[in-house]
Amino acid sequence: MPQNIAHSYISVNYKKLLGAIKLLLSNCPTPTCAYHWGMKYKIKKIRKERGLTQAAVVEAASISQPYLSQLENSSGGRAPSMDTLIAIAEVLNVRPSELFDDAKPVAIAGKVGAGARVPLVDAYEKGDGLYLVACPSELPHDISIVGVEVEGDSMTPVYRDGDVLFYSRDVIGVPTEAVGAICVCEDENGNGWVKHVKPGSEPGKFHLISLNPLVDNMFDITLKWATPVRLAWPRALVERL
Repeated sequence: MPQNIAHSYISVNYKKLLGAIKLLLSNCPTPTCAYHWGMKYKIKKIRKERGLTQAAVVEAASISQPYLSQLENSSGGRAPSMDTLIAIAEVLNVRPSELFDDAKPVAIAGKVGAGARVPLVDAYEKGDGLYLVACPSELPHDISIVGVEVEGDSMTPVYRDGDVLFYSRDVIGVPTEAVGAICVCEDENGNGWVKHVKPGSEPGKFHLISLNPLVDNMFDITLKWATPVRLAWPRALVERL
């Protein structure tokens, strides 16, 4: 194939791939847009303890006064970005994780590969794990909810190395809702992955798709189980208890 034609072919297909990734990103839980939907914040309480006015926080954090009021009253609307949460935390002199209210402990069962081949440590009794973190308040606080750390970069820019993904352990096999979703899953060799699960070429087989176009996909993999990611927290917000 002539070089100019090959280059054109690759460019067109790369654009198609990027378009598919953007479509998928718009429907998945990400650290930048979905990890804090429905959360309650302690921003107002902390601000008053610090003796700061809304005007002072608004100016220092470069946000609007109506938006700060929305966050302080947990009244819904546009979810704050990671940068916004960090900016507010810096003004209030607290860790970003301290801005959230009603945090409960949840177990981290182990690590899950997003490109790296990671043995999944998930042999603990429910409610136990490698360590505990504060559970986001919008998740039900029950022992079926656990978390895993992401290791690798195949799901960048959605999930990055060190992010924590929350999922339900009460799953057998690969349920219907897992197919077509971004899932935490375990293959027949005991390796844990976070991948976009697609139907394989034959029953009982699945394609594990990476969002990073530079990382190879995995085809016709046998899975012990798969469960959709319920919520994702970026590494900066994770605080061990």
